[in-house]
Amino acid sequence: MLGTPHVNDAVATSLSRMESLQALRIASARLSVDGIRALAAMPRLEALSLRDQDVPPGSFAILRSAPRLRFLDLDHARFDPSELRPFDESATLDFLSLNDTSVADRHVDLLGRLMVTKLSPRPNARDDASRRRDSAGCHRLGIPADVSSDSP
Repeated sequence: MLGTPHVNDAVATSLSRMESLQALRIASARLSVDGIRALAAMPRLEALSLRDQDVPPGSFAILRSAPRLRFLDLDHARFDPSELRPFDESATLDFLSLNDTSVADRHVDLLGRLMVTKLSPRPNARDDASRRRDSAGCHRLGIPADVSSDSP
């Protein structure tokens, strides 16, 4: 995990050159949309954690374009939840964490749609082999295996 306010757009640009990187945890960083754009361009990035930081407006529209992003951790992050709308328009995320993230009542419907239609398990969509493969992939990416489970 990378942390401290010294993680900025220049560091994000350097990280984006690590084309084989699949999971990245950044905490307490100072990223603008340019830094987010650099991270979204990483061709193999599947899991991204942007904990305990301000997420600038427009970031989620940019992250929506990340080719393989499936896991997004926004624990303790500060942002306008209405900015998550780009993820409401497609089923790209498998996991979204918002622990200790403030959400106003007016955003509950949007987040409810994300959780139910995009992130909930789809009945009969995967067999046991798929679940085991997903669980192993989560472990490899440093993500708790239970997030890929089909059990509620």
